[in-house]
Amino acid sequence: LAKPSVMDEIRNNKNIYIEALNLICKKTPFVIATVVETQGSTPQKPGSSAIVGENGLIAGTVGGGTVENAIQKKASEVIKTKESGYYRFSLDNDISMAEAAICGGEMSIILDASPEKHLTVFEALKKSCSNRIQGVLITLCDSDSTGQFNVKRLWVTQNDLPKITETLKADITQTVLQMLNKPIQSDFREIVIHTSPGYEDNDVFLESIVPLPRLIIAGAGHIGKALSHLGKLLDF
Repeated sequence: LAKPSVMDEIRNNKNIYIEALNLICKKTPFVIATVVETQGSTPQKPGSSAIVGENGLIAGTVGGGTVENAIQKKASEVIKTKESGYYRFSLDNDISMAEAAICGGEMSIILDASPEKHLTVFEALKKSCSNRIQGVLITLCDSDSTGQFNVKRLWVTQNDLPKITETLKADITQTVLQMLNKPIQSDFREIVIHTSPGYEDNDVFLESIVPLPRLIIAGAGHIGKALSHLGKLLDF
């Protein structure tokens, strides 16, 4: 696979959670799909996310091609059932299978079927981004006694950290602190919380959200106008 350009990285890491907030306010049904683990050759890496609506992809990407089609198909099912889940998709198919993925790897995807539950979290995230404040989005996943897969999200900035240290395990807090002190775009980490025997382990995913670069144009002449046009084309 070709190495993505700097602008490709910026486009891929545009904040889809602000778009999710807009859709929640419009009461548009959708699912948030997030790549949380990959093995072998895959078209996207952990942390890549997409918003999928009833009619297909709305924003972001989790790989494109047949694998994204398969994820969209599953997402269209959980939009109706409102049941979130953890799914594995194999890309190790025979090259003769024209409509199958042949990258050779595997991708694990979380489908959050009830993003409206995180309205206040996304509002806080948007406010921080508007003020150009970096933070960490924490996604806690677990299964209850009935087998129901649950997704809970928290938004944490440097100012919020003291409030949550008592509610999160020490290793999670320590990792969040590291990510806040050294913000890196696309920094996505997983922490596994081991539970008692007979129960599935719980997963915690930490995603660093760093404000994207800004293009500041000084002057309003013909050069500034051209720069503004080019800036929009480049997603500034």
